[in-house]
Amino acid sequence: MKKPAISLQKVTFTLILVASVLLGLNARASTLISALDKEQFDWLGQRIFINECAGQLRCLTSWNDGEDFPSMGIGHFIWYQSGQEAPFEETFPALLAFLQRAGVSLPNWLFLSASCTNTPTQIPGCDIPASELPLSNINKLPDSPWKSRQEFLADIDGARLSGLRRLLQNTLNLQVEFILEKFELTLQEILNQSSPIERELLKTKIDSIANAQPPYGQYALIDYLHFKGAGVLKSEKYNGQGWGLLQLLKALPESQPTLLDYVETGEMLLRQRVANAPIERDESRWIKGWIKRLRTYLPPPEVP
Repeated sequence: MKKPAISLQKVTFTLILVASVLLGLNARASTLISALDKEQFDWLGQRIFINECAGQLRCLTSWNDGEDFPSMGIGHFIWYQSGQEAPFEETFPALLAFLQRAGVSLPNWLFLSASCTNTPTQIPGCDIPASELPLSNINKLPDSPWKSRQEFLADIDGARLSGLRRLLQNTLNLQVEFILEKFELTLQEILNQSSPIERELLKTKIDSIANAQPPYGQYALIDYLHFKGAGVLKSEKYNGQGWGLLQLLKALPESQPTLLDYVETGEMLLRQRVANAPIERDESRWIKGWIKRLRTYLPPPEVP
């Protein structure tokens, strides 16, 4: 499905509703995206970019120390190698597909074989235009070509990563659109997997947070889902305990939870995650930054 290049927010909202019907989800009409005006939309994108990259364009292609994968874009979308198994949801190939549907031209090397992505200018046939590639190549979501962080960093100023940074710099708003679309669809997945009684309770909590001090409430829901996942994957748990949006919502007070409740509950879950994490991951090194990010969900105190 190709999206036109105009009225992106309205088109995204329509696609979400259509997808919900087609997938048979027990969905209510979205209120979060439609409630964001352009100023709030831009603010949300900047907040996520600052959270993930401190607003630095060079960070649009990065591989963090201690992680087994590179992260791309303003949302640090995860990108795995072919056959790589890891507990966290991969999102960069889905972003590329989203950009392609929006009419963005992607670098040809993304659709070529692994041998081409390793040395794209030295193998005959590796410079074939995308328009001449077999359909099976174009439709395949690409895998990350770098086998290690050292290999990635050695290529950081090469043609591939420099080109990806330009692409990602030129599609900042579309990346926000992708985050919003993924949020709405994942939220419906969370509700659809819940029992009827639990679903109504979750909806009440979501409404309370979404309407808390706009746009901070919407930002808190959207960013946490993007930041720490939905909490529906069995792999995204340590010692059987998750830390995603589902777990956060379940742990909130049942009656009129506030943004402060949300932040404090998120902090509790992330400290629990660090305590349960495999020792070799040493996740305690990240907890300070995680807590700092959670506290951006609270509006600054009013000056008397």
